[in-house]
Amino acid sequence: MADHTVNTLGAAMKALTDVVAGAVAEDDPLAKEQLALVVAYLDFVRQRLDLRHARARFELRNAVDLSVVVSAITDPGDETGVLGQSVERGERSLADPGALDKELDDRRCAVEAALRETIRAMAHGDPDVRRRVERAVLDASEPRVKMERAWYLPLGFDQRPQELPPLVELLG
Repeated sequence: MADHTVNTLGAAMKALTDVVAGAVAEDDPLAKEQLALVVAYLDFVRQRLDLRHARARFELRNAVDLSVVVSAITDPGDETGVLGQSVERGERSLADPGALDKELDDRRCAVEAALRETIRAMAHGDPDVRRRVERAVLDASEPRVKMERAWYLPLGFDQRPQELPPLVELLG
């Protein structure tokens, strides 16, 4: 049985533009503006729907990779801690080709929460370790920021879209 989500989103957009827009009072510019924004966002979602799973996998991979680096800097060899355990669960989800987006998102949130706690815990520790962790965070941010910029490119807000590789390439 075919998934009709893309077609249903198109039908919803058509209903909003062909029916609801005509019922909006001409002297209500805010309602017209909001309707146009809703239709534009539904179209954006429709364009990105097929890439949602790849995005969830990318985000989890990015969080896991950063956590592995931070863990090696802050507490090498401790896979039993909260960060190590969340990384291990994240790796299991990434290895599962049937993992659903919700599972991938939940694992990413858990990894990121453990990562935040690890970074907070070392805030007043060794300055050299802190600098190395800060560098790791910055390095891991670059691919994530590029992906986010490419993801939202259709909305037209990026100042330098020509410098971005195609989204599917970034999602890997």
